[in-house]
Amino acid sequence: MTSDKDYQAIIERDMIPDLDLYMDQVRQLFEKTYADHTRDDKEKILTKTMINNYAKSKLLPPIVNKKYQTEHVMLIQMIYQLKGALSLQDIETVLSYISPSIEDEKKRNHVYDDYVTLMKKQARDAVEMKKAMEADLAREEESLADFFPSLA
Repeated sequence: MTSDKDYQAIIERDMIPDLDLYMDQVRQLFEKTYADHTRDDKEKILTKTMINNYAKSKLLPPIVNKKYQTEHVMLIQMIYQLKGALSLQDIETVLSYISPSIEDEKKRNHVYDDYVTLMKKQARDAVEMKKAMEADLAREEESLADFFPSLA
């Protein structure tokens, strides 16, 4: 059974340090945020290989001196969540629409804040849908128990 918190993890803008990070620091940020959301202790949230693949696929702007800037972390966050539903090629298409905004800090922050707001709304909607489905299931079980007392 999933808990409500399973839907709610996301790296908000104020969680991203205002300084350049090395790859291991980026990975630690993701591990800290998503540690409770793995199927088992061996599952990796974000690996060096994943990040390198995003860079090689040109999903990220060039990395300077092996340091990741705020926009890199924002894009990695988006990719991390989108990859559950889309291929890297499809993610590239989606990100191509926002790439012009990544250069300008004000636009980038606005786009990312909108993204976080949308993801939080989606999480709240998922929790509400889950609760409604559980209530429906409980009502159906009660009806079946009334109709088939031996099942109760």
